[in-house]
Amino acid sequence: EVAQQMAAAAKSRTGADVAVATTGVAGPQPHGGHPPGFAYIGWAVADRQGAVEVRLSGDRATVRSGVTQLALGVVEQCARVGGVVAEELPRWANAVNRE
Repeated sequence: EVAQQMAAAAKSRTGADVAVATTGVAGPQPHGGHPPGFAYIGWAVADRQGAVEVRLSGDRATVRSGVTQLALGVVEQCARVGGVVAEELPRWANAVNRE
């Protein structure tokens, strides 16, 4: 998965404890067979990595803002518990773990 690989590379290259990366479709048009609001948030912490799939609604600015907020939540979860539990992210994210 691209977002997961991006996060792992960022963590490795920077020496950070936690890294996140995002990719997806903010809209307004579908792209690559995915609808607007479809995104992945990749994460890497310690020797673990994974990704969360999210599906947001709204215009381009709303989707981008939502993904940013969720990415910050992913950083917080990684720092606190060493990974991500999609069910602990806000319900509006429609998040699913993709480890």
